[in-house]
This record gives sequence, structure tokens and C-alpha cells, in this order.
Amino acid sequence: ALPMFLGLMLGVADLGRGFMTYIVMSNAAREGARWITLHPTDRTGGIERAADEINTIGVTSGDYRIIVTPSKSSYQQNEVVEVRIEYDYDIMFGALPKLKDFTFVVQADMNVMYDPVELF
Repeated sequence: ALPMFLGLMLGVADLGRGFMTYIVMSNAAREGARWITLHPTDRTGGIERAADEINTIGVTSGDYRIIVTPSKSSYQQNEVVEVRIEYDYDIMFGALPKLKDFTFVVQADMNVMYDPVELF
């Protein structure tokens, strides 16, 4: 009974860690999209804000991908900006050999609030 109980507890811990990671990734995508919608000429700043949020849980920058669509340096008012984050999540205590890891994919879509010309 002890091995089954231990496996169950480790699975629950892994599930909790995965849920926390998913929530942080969702927040990071929203934060990046929000930054770009408020600062339409600072795409890099949006990516940095999303990366800063992800790094709070100890995920290194080479483990995830931040994709901003459309990919351009300046956005117009009411244009939709999508920030998508992909992360290959490694299961720490996987009991099934074929279930090694899976990919979290989260995205946030927001409309640009201001026209870049109006900011200056």
C-alpha cells in the first residue's frame, strides 16, 4: 500500500506544480499583451514583462517561447495583439514511461488602446 500511496502523493504534487506553472504562464501572456496595448511602440518591453513574470517560478529563458503576433515594431489603435507562450513542461514524477512531458500553450489577445502618433 505504501508504494501506491507514495505514487499518489507524488502525482498530486506534480499536478499542483503544473497548475501553478499554467497560472503563471497565463498571467505572463496577459501582462505582455497588456504592456503592448498600452505602449504600442514597445514590443520588446511586452516580451520582457512576460519573461519577468515567467522567471518568478524559476523557469529559465531557454525553456519557453514568447510569440507576439503580428510581429512588428509599432501597432495601431484597435489592432489585436496576441501574446502566445509555449513551454515544454517536464513531469517530475511521471509513472507512465510515455508521459514524459507535455507543452503548455497559453495566449492572450488584447486590443491596442492608443494610436502611437497620439502618444507624442
